[in-house]
Amino acid sequence: MVDSYAKPTGCDIRNLQFIFNDDVVSVGGARLRCSIMENRKADVIRITVVGDGTVGKTCMLVRYVTNNIPTGYEPTIFETHNCTININEKPYNVILADTSGQEYLDKMRSFSYSFALSNCFLICFAVDSRTSFENISHVWIKDVRKANRKASIILVGTKSDLRKTLSETISKEEILKLVKDIKASGYVECSAFTKDGVDDVFNRFSTD
Repeated sequence: MVDSYAKPTGCDIRNLQFIFNDDVVSVGGARLRCSIMENRKADVIRITVVGDGTVGKTCMLVRYVTNNIPTGYEPTIFETHNCTININEKPYNVILADTSGQEYLDKMRSFSYSFALSNCFLICFAVDSRTSFENISHVWIKDVRKANRKASIILVGTKSDLRKTLSETISKEEILKLVKDIKASGYVECSAFTKDGVDDVFNRFSTD
């Protein structure tokens, strides 16, 4: 169980030419430190969040680390958030890597996978979007396993608050079948709007 976390720091990098060296990123000749090792005495856990565009990946992350709800929409290229958490009274540096779901950013996404060296992938879909759900099998699980065959996978259904207002959403039976098919560690639903389940997403990875 996650006991606590410190206020995160982050960087937003919008350039397709990256050179990675430890925790320093070179972007077009400029060097940006991404606050990856806030506490070098703590172990590091890297979590990469993937899924179709507009499913709410960034909203979920921002809601978790700041408790705010982002307004407006701007496609993410690659953004990292760093925070320190305690798991069973032991400190860990957690790097949360937010990636793009836009098709034209496929190249950028592959760089972020390599950079994350993830211990865990959160593969997200929106419960009101069948396309985003089907793309888990068609796109995302293939990308994730190509990037890292050893990382654990947690399936995340976003926008869970819409189940109360929409007549058609992805059924729990379909979701549980997908969890089995992709060999995910588990499934969590959340709503960045209400914050229901958001903490559970990140508590789930800490128990794997």
